[in-house]
Order: sequence, then structure tokens, then C-alpha cells
Amino acid sequence: MYHIKQGITKKEKKLIDRILSDVPDLFGDFYVMQDSIRVPLRDNREVFYRYVKNGDQVVYDDEGKGLALITGRADKTKRRYIKILTRDNHVVNKIMKIISWNIFQTDLYIQVKKNSKFMNTLQHNNFYLHKDIGNELILIRKGRPFVYQNMLDLKGELPEPIIKKPKKIKKHKEVTITL
Repeated sequence: MYHIKQGITKKEKKLIDRILSDVPDLFGDFYVMQDSIRVPLRDNREVFYRYVKNGDQVVYDDEGKGLALITGRADKTKRRYIKILTRDNHVVNKIMKIISWNIFQTDLYIQVKKNSKFMNTLQHNNFYLHKDIGNELILIRKGRPFVYQNMLDLKGELPEPIIKKPKKIKKHKEVTITL
């Protein structure tokens, strides 16, 4: 089972520690930028946990197959980046599904190497090319506007949309009938 959380418990920290030590960073994509220097999160767990403590979200798998950090901090931009640590394509797909169901209003970015085996999976999950930087690519998934507050109300019916389109006013012609 996959979880997306903001903040973690001691039990979850043990599982995440196991993922960080067991799962290799195949392409070197699991990092953050601090003062224009790449800080690998797998090797610097205190930095990873500081990001989680400061409000960034983490997605992880109960079986210990993968992990993702959704961070809104970068050196020069205010973008929400997804940093993924896994070796399996199907884990990336499941992580992207969890993220797309839970974070859909904001634009999300992923920076990956051009030779990453996860490119097809990311494109399948609505990420497309935003910028080409040498041997890396920045992919983006555009956010969607939030239309319904809750999917179903207490009666089991769809509620009225929060963002309503203006109704067109039909003008009726006056018709006079004489007998």
C-alpha cells in the first residue's frame, strides 16, 4: 500500500530509513539543491527529514520498494519538484497515481536524466517536456482547477460546482395573441 503524508511517525521513519539504505539511486535524481550544490538525499538523511519536518510531502510504499519527496523549495524558483527513489517502473507508476489523486491543483515538476528508464511512465502520467538542460530534462504536469469541494455530498449526489460558469440569459420575445 502506498501512502502520501506530510510529517511522519517514528514507525514510518524506520521504514523510510530502510528504503533509503536498500534502494539505490540509479540515475542520481534523488537530490535537492542548496546554495547551487546538489545534496543527495539518500546519503544525507538529516536533510531529507528536515524537508519533511518543514512541510514537504513524502510518498512511500509499505513493502519498501520506493519513495518520493514532493518539495516546494529550490534555489532560484518556487516550483514543486518530485524526487523519486526506486528501481522499478511500476513503483514510479503507482507513486505518480497517488500524487495525481492527491495533488492536482498545482503544477508539478520532475528533473530526470535523458537516459532515465522512467521517461515513458512519466509521460504516461501526463508529464511532458518543459525544458532541456544538457543531459537532463525538466518535465511538468500542469495542475487542474478544483471544481468540487467533495465528490459526493451526504445524499450521495454530486454537489453544485464551486466554480460556476455564468448562465446565459435567454431573452424571450413578447408574443401577443388576439382573439
